[in-house]
Amino acid sequence: MSVCHAGDLVVVALTDTCEVGVDVEQVRDIDTAAMCRHILAPGEVAPTDPAAFFALWTRKEAVVKATGDGIAAMARVRLADDRPGVVSYDGRDDPPMSLVDLDVDDR
Repeated sequence: MSVCHAGDLVVVALTDTCEVGVDVEQVRDIDTAAMCRHILAPGEVAPTDPAAFFALWTRKEAVVKATGDGIAAMARVRLADDRPGVVSYDGRDDPPMSLVDLDVDDR
């Protein structure tokens, strides 16, 4: 089980077949360059706008929640540039993971 909330949004994922992680964030203006210094894996490109940054952040946070490694491991996860997907996870051989983006704007 994985649970997350942001503002008035709550996301819960339940399964008995695999590990699961979810994250939800509200897009807001922040210093994305400063945050990226801590969460980008080698070879990842820093997002240029808040929406792209929070897409990257939520995908990475969901991965490290599923593995149990926590936020400190976000810089070890390299995501695909053009779609949800894990390219590599430093310290883990071929992590069997899939990512799905959920659009919560149409509530």
